[in-house]
Amino acid sequence: MRVPSSIGLKRNSKGKPVKELQKFLGKFGYLDKTTRVAELEVEANFDENIETALKKYQEFHNLPITGELDEATVKQMKVPRCGFPDLNQGTAKSNQGTAKFTTQGNRWDKNNLTYRFVNFTSDLTEGEVRSGIATAFGLWSEVTPLTFTEVTSGNADILISFVTGDHGDGDPFDGAGNVLAHAYYPPQNGGEIAGDAHFDDDETWSMNLPPSGFDLISVAAHEFGHSLGLAHSTVSGSLMFPSYSGPQRALHEDDIAGIQSIYGHKFPNWQELDNNSASVDIVADGNNLYQLHNNGGIWKYTGTPLTGWQELDNNTATKKIVAVGGNLYQFHNNGRIWKYTGTPFTGWLELDNNPASVDIVAGGNDLYQLHNNGRIWKYTGTPFTGWVELDNNTATKNIVAAGGNLYQIHNNGHIWKYTGTPLTGWQELDNNPASLEIEADSNDLYQLHSNGRIWKYTGTPLTGWQELDNNPATKNIVAAGGNLYQIHSNGRIWKYTGTPLTGWQELDNNPATKNIVAAGGNLYQIHNNGRIWKYTLPL
Repeated sequence: MRVPSSIGLKRNSKGKPVKELQKFLGKFGYLDKTTRVAELEVEANFDENIETALKKYQEFHNLPITGELDEATVKQMKVPRCGFPDLNQGTAKSNQGTAKFTTQGNRWDKNNLTYRFVNFTSDLTEGEVRSGIATAFGLWSEVTPLTFTEVTSGNADILISFVTGDHGDGDPFDGAGNVLAHAYYPPQNGGEIAGDAHFDDDETWSMNLPPSGFDLISVAAHEFGHSLGLAHSTVSGSLMFPSYSGPQRALHEDDIAGIQSIYGHKFPNWQELDNNSASVDIVADGNNLYQLHNNGGIWKYTGTPLTGWQELDNNTATKKIVAVGGNLYQFHNNGRIWKYTGTPFTGWLELDNNPASVDIVAGGNDLYQLHNNGRIWKYTGTPFTGWVELDNNTATKNIVAAGGNLYQIHNNGHIWKYTGTPLTGWQELDNNPASLEIEADSNDLYQLHSNGRIWKYTGTPLTGWQELDNNPATKNIVAAGGNLYQIHSNGRIWKYTGTPLTGWQELDNNPATKNIVAAGGNLYQIHNNGRIWKYTLPL
């Protein structure tokens, strides 16, 4: 099949170039079967049906919708792609929310699937192909209850083959370039080849990065999305977008939402509380949960998922909120600090307005602020004037408070605890330059190093630190209610169960997870798209 290349085709154009366009649009689902009968004509006419189909193609691929074969459209059509149709003429079900994934309607009736290789490509060793295919399946099993097991003989749910040209399924490959592979939906729509994946062996397949051909893992993971029941997505950054733009060995949020809409979560013990894309942060205090929007809106959860949120304020200057001890504070980008007194919008008491203030933290009933010159202040109860200075070290980069205790960490990794005397009453607890972050819960203190190592303070300054984990993927730690959690750069969430290094329980593994917060016995996560979830099992 030739890729259309005649820039300028439009309504009432005729001839062979129109026929090529017609075939292309028909192959990928933009013309229904009745219209495609016109392909038999010697000379095709660029009529209303073709114009409508071309507009659908342009819309699907996020192109200007001109209805003409313009330069941008031809460029997109030339990009190598999956041979699976983009539109299935009414058989697919599109998600109506913020995601753009599409499910076909069929799914496997079991979670433990098998696959078998019919043959292998000569571009790679059998071991490389097996490794690549296992990795591709692993992207989907990471976020669902699905498992994939290779069998070497007998029946298998998914057959994998490398073929060329006409290979017996009624959908011949076109040689090197354009169509790379295709796969078939789960039973019942696939018939005897349900779930099977075919790769064009006229292509050059690669496992190295950067690839010396087409990346097998990326293409295979895309095809297996079809094998599991996903159609193509209109999200250009998703794995299920029709075109191949280079290696993509990770699922997009849209891919995850799609596959989990069919098979559920790998870790099902999370309840969605909200899905507002404006949400940028969450804080928790006991059983209270709050979210901050990118326009400064502050909302409190009242108990009903998705709809049960009460707005407390909407000041665009708000850059941070803090909740602890039954108190809620907001911090503005000009240094102003406010405390919520109980009445939405109007019930905020201003506590300070110093533009040098860069952060606030709270522990129990105590509130502290940090200035850009390292000065630390504690609020004593009188707005504006009731602040006592506790330290003034320019090396201070962060402060944390919990259980009546206050700590600071310096740019060089030194960690100090406040002992009660302003300015001079600070005890040094550690001085490791690898220390990146500190976290406190009641009387417990933890530090995270730049290499992912997590340490707990055991009571002896400088030497009294016990290592709890050493995973370089760790990007943040959270402590609350006697529990310690860590989140990895790939969104995986772990809880410490009590045994150093090995005693960590995985609670979730969604790459969309941006942050976690904990309070009392509650744990929450917020995704990059603003969705908020609560862990439902006892912690």
